Amino acid sequence: VSGPAVRVARARLSLRLASVGRGNRIVQVGEAMPVAAGSRVSYMHRGGLTEWYRNGPLGLEQGFTLRRRPSGSGALMLAVRSSGSLLPRLSGGSISFAGTEVARVDYRDLSAFDADRTPLPARLELDGRTIVLRVDDSGARYPLTIDPFVQQGDKLTATGEIGNGLLGVSVALSADGNTALVGADDDSTARGAAFVFDRSGSAWREQAQGKLIGTGESADGHFGTTVALSADGETALVGAPFDAGNDGAVWAFKYTPPTPGIIGGGGWHQDGNKLNGAGETAGGGRFGSGLAVSSDGSTALVGGPFDGQGAGAVWGFTLSNTGWAQQGPKLTGAAQSRFGASVALSANGNSALVGGNGAWILTRTGSAWSQAQTLTATGLSAQASLGSSVALSA
Repeated sequence: VSGPAVRVARARLSLRLASVGRGNRIVQVGEAMPVAAGSRVSYMHRGGLTEWYRNGPLGLEQGFTLRRRPSGSGALMLAVRSSGSLLPRLSGGSISFAGTEVARVDYRDLSAFDADRTPLPARLELDGRTIVLRVDDSGARYPLTIDPFVQQGDKLTATGEIGNGLLGVSVALSADGNTALVGADDDSTARGAAFVFDRSGSAWREQAQGKLIGTGESADGHFGTTVALSADGETALVGAPFDAGNDGAVWAFKYTPPTPGIIGGGGWHQDGNKLNGAGETAGGGRFGSGLAVSSDGSTALVGGPFDGQGAGAVWGFTLSNTGWAQQGPKLTGAAQSRFGASVALSANGNSALVGGNGAWILTRTGSAWSQAQTLTATGLSAQASLGSSVALSA
């Protein structure tokens, strides 16, 4: 078995890697058994080729990793054979699959880069029902990563957005991939907002309740700069790091499922007052620039990278029957470390990864957070900015 089958409404599209090579040295690719790890499925082919797929909120990410340079001359080519009820059509740099039903899949956004993360020229071609990925790998250092994107349906847009809201400046997804929280921090002239989308089958729709806004926000807090969502999609945190003169704030929201027979009984509501960091240095710490929540929605970690004149800090919060409360004092970084610019939490909320001008591991024992390790990486250039974004496994 090799390759996925995508269902859109009642239509079906199957993709299968058929061959790889260059010039007159095109090699047919045999079938391989899938290996699953989390949301990623990989197929290990001969010749140092890995074909992989990863599910995301807007579609299916397909990728290929080539560990060795195929022999021959000319551009590198990978052929992906399509089948099913949706027929392909080349339009610009994308390929659209459509049928007689109201269903569409776009194969687009092809990117390729080498071991040094150097972008490589790449384009999509169409030969009948076969997609050809053509990559100029001259001078590239292997391994290569070739990464197109398979989008289901149209882009997500939000009703009620005011002005150039910058929808998508931040995103978060529930564990089952069926609820998305999307920030639009420039909505309503920098007041900001967040929108919630649900997926049913392959179709996404905005929740009827409309956008989330924070009670008590300053006029231009940029609410929605950061967002976080619990695994069940029913606890949402939204950051506005420019609230109150750049001091920043975070709001918590809770979703209550509707009660059968009662109109207007469910939906999202703000869970308490906005959160601020006790002990934040006056003058604009930008509390809320980094934001993460545990899987069960009971632990939050909030970063303020400009606290202490740029040293930065992070604050832990826990949820109880009486609401959200800060857990212990803030943890601070060294001078100009921007500690807390980005944060990530493990599923149980007891381990954290904090980014800034560097990256640090934190652990929680009981109710106390402490720094466990400073991460370093070999081979970084002077402008690498390690820690500018972070993520952590469950």
